[in-house]
Amino acid sequence: MENNNNIKNICLKVRDLKTSFFLNSGRKVQAVKDVSFDLYEGETLGIVGESGSGKSVMVKSILKLITPPGKIEYGSVIFNGRDLIKTPEKDMLNVRGREISMIFQEPLSALNPSFTIGWQIGEAFRLHGKYSKKEIYNMTLEALQKVSIPDPEKRINEYPHQFSGGMRQRVLIAIALACNPKILIADEPTTALDVTVQADIMDLLDELREKSNISIILISHNLNMVTERSDRIIVVYAGSIQEIATSEEIVQNPLHPYTVGLMNSLPNIAEEGQKLTAIPGELPDLTIEIKGCSFAPRCAFATERCSTEAPELYEISPGHFCRCHLFSDSARLSGGV
Repeated sequence: MENNNNIKNICLKVRDLKTSFFLNSGRKVQAVKDVSFDLYEGETLGIVGESGSGKSVMVKSILKLITPPGKIEYGSVIFNGRDLIKTPEKDMLNVRGREISMIFQEPLSALNPSFTIGWQIGEAFRLHGKYSKKEIYNMTLEALQKVSIPDPEKRINEYPHQFSGGMRQRVLIAIALACNPKILIADEPTTALDVTVQADIMDLLDELREKSNISIILISHNLNMVTERSDRIIVVYAGSIQEIATSEEIVQNPLHPYTVGLMNSLPNIAEEGQKLTAIPGELPDLTIEIKGCSFAPRCAFATERCSTEAPELYEISPGHFCRCHLFSDSARLSGGV
């Protein structure tokens, strides 16, 4: 999809991505529907939405990490001139970790308790290159130093349970960045960490991005963090993209009623005794095909059209896209985002 920021090169193109899960009952969960977006070199692209909105399934689909009963039904993911969806699994093994890497949720469960963190970081080098034991040891030390883990010569031989939550997250970042990938997908990278440690981890990611010009896809339900740390933001609801804009636009001029609801639900620390504003209703049942707008049952602005006709993703202003009938008369259909 085209963006008004043409001075940056597109490093990833996702088009019309659709991923579903097929249940034993015969029903199908439409987890990701018609998702299209671009990722630019050196940018942080935030993806936000409430739990169950399809954020993690979306990015796992990019890396073809969907396993049965899940299936990528349609779409393309263009990276380095090839479609990853059509790329054989044996070739995807060289893409994952080497060119596109991912930090998974829950650092304790993502690390193997039976192996030292040095062995687990070194595994990335063993899988994606031919190095001697000494070379792997030295590169592992360098990886630990890069993520600011103190006393790396000692800690390289320690196990995950000997690290704090924040340090385990740094280990996962070291593993993800070991082979200098072009794209880093960070799926809820600060889950279960206290606020100060969250800030440290995000500062580290920002610093690494600036040094290496890596592109980051940042997934979170923490809207405050995403707006502070991202260049652009994708708002996801019920498996579909509802809005795409710069962080500044999302904060200052949110358009989609769902985005407006998310912004209004954020607490203001300057106001004491405030009543938090919640979005009424709940996510729709994704096993039932939705004819109109997926957000219509919860939307205060919904009309009859919203219940019968699914809105397209409209470009409201350069680089600002919104999937809502409210803006259909003053916008053009997106050829891409």
